[in-house]
Amino acid sequence: MTSTIQWSFTATEISLIESRNRNSRLYFALLLKHYQYAHEFLKDLCSIPKQVIYAL
Repeated sequence: MTSTIQWSFTATEISLIESRNRNSRLYFALLLKHYQYAHEFLKDLCSIPKQVIYAL
């Protein structure tokens, strides 16, 4: 696992995020980037690492 998170989105990722309900886009983007970073799915919102939230 690397210590940095790449916060830029590809065009494909942006279209995936935009296809979500407006109220869940931020959550979906967080899930997507967390999965890319940690290679695991989040069990709940509280398990998002602090460095992910601070990067916002």
